Amino acid sequence: MTSRQGRFTFDSMPFSGVEHKSISDVARENAAWRDAVPAIGLLILTQGSLIWFDPSRPSTPAGIVWALSPLVAVAWLVSGQVRAVRRADELQRTQQLEALSIGFGVVVVLLAGVGLLHAAEIGDLAQQTQIVLLSGILAWAIALAVISARSR
Repeated sequence: MTSRQGRFTFDSMPFSGVEHKSISDVARENAAWRDAVPAIGLLILTQGSLIWFDPSRPSTPAGIVWALSPLVAVAWLVSGQVRAVRRADELQRTQQLEALSIGFGVVVVLLAGVGLLHAAEIGDLAQQTQIVLLSGILAWAIALAVISARSR
């Protein structure tokens, strides 16, 4: 008997190295990707437009809508995450909770840094908070990918 990647197998058993997923696991993953990818793309687009063009004082109704446009993507991400957690089994829920906690930790640490920079009057607060939002979401997504890959 030998141990290969955390699994015990008999030496006579062939090991293909390929993970087999159930149909429901594949359907859950596909649904999560369908929820997340367009929302992340919209978030990057809206946040990027705000960072690139830097509307300092949106005084027109269109400027206010543009400034608040990332909230649509954030709401879409939150609803997609809620749906993913509801579809997940126990292991996946634990993984998602761990990834969300990592993303939250990144946001807290970066916001503390933004507060210090703002107190020292360094940089633009609006751009810094946008960067914090993107960093937190990216940290959550990367952490979820790493945690999920480790458990296979």
